[in-house]
Amino acid sequence: MNAASARPRVALAPARAAALALALPLLSIGSTVEATAAMTPASATARNVRIEALRDPVLRDIPRIGLNLGARTSWGAEQLTANVLKNPGLEAPLDRTLVVVHAVEGRWLRDDTTWLARSDGFWDGGRFDVRTGAAAGATGRILASRRESPPGGGAFELDPMPAGLRPGDAVAVAAAEDRAVLGSWWIDQGNVVADRDTRPGSPGRQSARLAPIGGVAARLSHHLDTIGARAGKLLPVQGAWRLSFWARGARGGERLDLRVLRHGRAAFVARSVTVTAAWQRFEFPFEGHDDGPVGPLQLSFEVSAGDVLLDDVYLGEAQPGPGGFRRDAVAVLRTLHPGYLRDWQGQLGDSMANRLAEPYARRPSRYRPGDAELFSLYGLPEFFELCEAVGAQPWIVAPTLLGDDEWRAFGAALKDSARRHGFREIIVEFGNENWNPIFRAAGFLAPDAHAQAADRAFGLLHDAAGPGVRIVPMVNAQFATPSGWARIARGSALAQKVAVAPYFLHSLNAASKSEAVAAAFAESDAVLREGIRQAGAQGKGVAVYEVNFHTTGGSAPPALRDFTVTGAHSAAALARRLLQSALAGVREQAVYTLAGFDSQYGPQRSLVRLWGVARDLAPGTLRPTGLALALMNDVIDGDLRAARCTGPGCDRVTAAFFGDAADPRLVVASASPGALTVRSALPCARPARLRLIDGSSGLDNERAGGAAPAVAILDVQPRCDGGWSFDLPPYSLAVLELEATGQQQTHTR
Repeated sequence: MNAASARPRVALAPARAAALALALPLLSIGSTVEATAAMTPASATARNVRIEALRDPVLRDIPRIGLNLGARTSWGAEQLTANVLKNPGLEAPLDRTLVVVHAVEGRWLRDDTTWLARSDGFWDGGRFDVRTGAAAGATGRILASRRESPPGGGAFELDPMPAGLRPGDAVAVAAAEDRAVLGSWWIDQGNVVADRDTRPGSPGRQSARLAPIGGVAARLSHHLDTIGARAGKLLPVQGAWRLSFWARGARGGERLDLRVLRHGRAAFVARSVTVTAAWQRFEFPFEGHDDGPVGPLQLSFEVSAGDVLLDDVYLGEAQPGPGGFRRDAVAVLRTLHPGYLRDWQGQLGDSMANRLAEPYARRPSRYRPGDAELFSLYGLPEFFELCEAVGAQPWIVAPTLLGDDEWRAFGAALKDSARRHGFREIIVEFGNENWNPIFRAAGFLAPDAHAQAADRAFGLLHDAAGPGVRIVPMVNAQFATPSGWARIARGSALAQKVAVAPYFLHSLNAASKSEAVAAAFAESDAVLREGIRQAGAQGKGVAVYEVNFHTTGGSAPPALRDFTVTGAHSAAALARRLLQSALAGVREQAVYTLAGFDSQYGPQRSLVRLWGVARDLAPGTLRPTGLALALMNDVIDGDLRAARCTGPGCDRVTAAFFGDAADPRLVVASASPGALTVRSALPCARPARLRLIDGSSGLDNERAGGAAPAVAILDVQPRCDGGWSFDLPPYSLAVLELEATGQQQTHTR
């Protein structure tokens, strides 16, 4: 997904493949549901199915399901860090992009597209780095740059012109630092500019100067939590918070007015301070009681007379969680207990120095033109600390525009982090969706270029990290085209895995809830299995970097679309897709994404309740998809075994066993519109625990303002009937496990 704006995905909807016909119904293979099937109450006559584990494991020592941590925003639910301000150090933006050579003319090269070009002179004084072709690894200066019209894009004068540079080669370009710009802040009025003076000990390189002109006060602001009434307060200001910053005056004695407020109610902080000519640190603790109406949050600094410098600003909870993340974010991650956290936040154009920088020194970065394309990122050190705190292995999306020295620095950082945090493995994925044209500004669309650039990067990374670090290098491919998996697998010698995104229900044309619910379970796993076969023929495994509903197409009205992706049945729908992938042999999976209230789709920019498995980060706001992830991760451990199913409902059941013979745990996702009676092969010699999410309820968890959820994980008593058995309502998810030593067992791996 696009980490900034969650735009509709380009060319993603796969054709519905025919179900595989197999004599032995290994569950998840060939399961389909007709789009016109009617929902049947759980009280209707149930069909019996018997489920038992097959002997040989599909996967040994399977990891828990991962989760995309996602990008942080200032306006929506994805406000991940305790310091809620973007670019708190007031640093200049970092601009990088990828040029694909259209033509070489003397000392000049021309790009093959126009939409990435900047104004004349934008790249002057910057650097270039050739990433593919015979000249790969060559670097130098950009003497001059021009915006041009077709047939080429931007034009760049290089010094020196690399020998052997040819059309089709990929060249990363980076702009010289523009210290006149303050990224990710709002200049509401007056004169606010960057200044090279910084507070003592600051890791950053600039501050902001507020200088009134002509009687107009200078005001600098940051705006937060701006979705409004449709979502309620996504960033409630509750408990102990603080505002801190550094400031000084040009002469001393200047007044600086500051406010923290939610529109429509009294300010949390409203102060006027006098600054001296020397740098001072100001701190204002306050207790948040965020009652009153919904409205945007705003922090503002205003100067009416004289010049005041401002640096290194903090606004947020007084005691941050691990890695500087919000404590609510850490708490929900611990509930979901992901096996991996995937760090995808739009960092394709970032530098390695910026990935490792302290928060007050970190610059906003972008790889596409425009102020709206700036990403204010959390860094790798914070991300690694968070991974350790929640028991997850890191899955890093590596910026594609790094040069050779940066890849070496990256490897050294991974070596240090693996030792410091005790990671078992670190996944490194080369960019995000290189095949997708919306990432053309930093993606290698041509598979051969993708493979060459990735292998060069992985070689440097491994050499610097050394043999003591288990790095799993991955390239990525479009899920809908299995032949593309094979091509990138064949082209890359060093990648171990091809990462794909088996999103489901891309288009919804239903007119009723029963049709919509049935459609959520209609996806076959045939494309997945064919892609695994083709990648495997090239010696590569397959991983799932993103998976969830992708219901952005079709004619369904918004309310029905929202119910389809957030209703109680969505728990079983996501679980079914995850089980399909695992049973096909996929070890590493990462659901998309932690938090996200809604997203725009279609030409009318309508809204749908994607992509978060939590509507926001407050306690108790998990969607059914989040409940499914938490429930499955509580029992995933040990080996994965496929299930043998007998009975008339088996074509609507996807099931698997986790653990070993002494501690088996059964996970069952039902795509049946009617109730099922599940008879397991688990003996009644030990007590059993059954937990389920009832997908037949017709309920959802979407409550603006944080009302109690309607969908929950239910504890139900199973029956002993020649083995533990239970009733499974339509479209439901269940987990059956044997208790240990007569006590309720909870898996906390």
